[in-house]
Amino acid sequence: MRLGADGINLWYRQIIGDYQPSDYLLSIIAYHSAPVLEGEKPSVLLNFSNKGTRKLSDAWVKKREQLPTARNFRYFELMRAPERTVVLFYQPSLLQEVIREESAAHFLRSCGYRKELTLETALSDLQTKYQVGCPHEIGIFLGIPLPDVLGFIRNRGKKALVSGCWKVYHDPASKLALFSRYQEAKGCFVKYIMAGNGPEDYLLHKMAVI
Repeated sequence: MRLGADGINLWYRQIIGDYQPSDYLLSIIAYHSAPVLEGEKPSVLLNFSNKGTRKLSDAWVKKREQLPTARNFRYFELMRAPERTVVLFYQPSLLQEVIREESAAHFLRSCGYRKELTLETALSDLQTKYQVGCPHEIGIFLGIPLPDVLGFIRNRGKKALVSGCWKVYHDPASKLALFSRYQEAKGCFVKYIMAGNGPEDYLLHKMAVI
């Protein structure tokens, strides 16, 4: 069965509605990380808040040590406050490739990142900057091409050619195709749990093949 973006989102919301806190948290991680686990995206940023009844920030703190991880799927906490935790889930090999691309690396250094730009130093510098607010260059870490990051900064978020997973200022056709692949990856997760599997099963399954 092929699901469109709206269908994917609808099924996702319906399925997780009755989940207990632990599976609910894992389903959020799995759903939004699906493009990362499918190798389409280097990372995804998730904001766990205690607003609402599920207290996701508290659930994350309790669950994170038991979260399935693998050599090529990891997490990094960018910020933790009493009621909110911001976490980057990433594929190290993909993320390292993105930040070491020449033009992206030059941009990051111009933003104050260390000259010795390794995955570890870049994440550490991003974490430091995140304490005072989400910096524009986080788009690089999330796989947003530099022309779109610069276009957003120069236009202050206005005049985008296309708005989707991010605001596009260059080569919209290729970005729309990429957005479609992101949705297809999320659709794979939805179909996997529609077949009776749990979100932890999905994470373990995908991490065994990446």
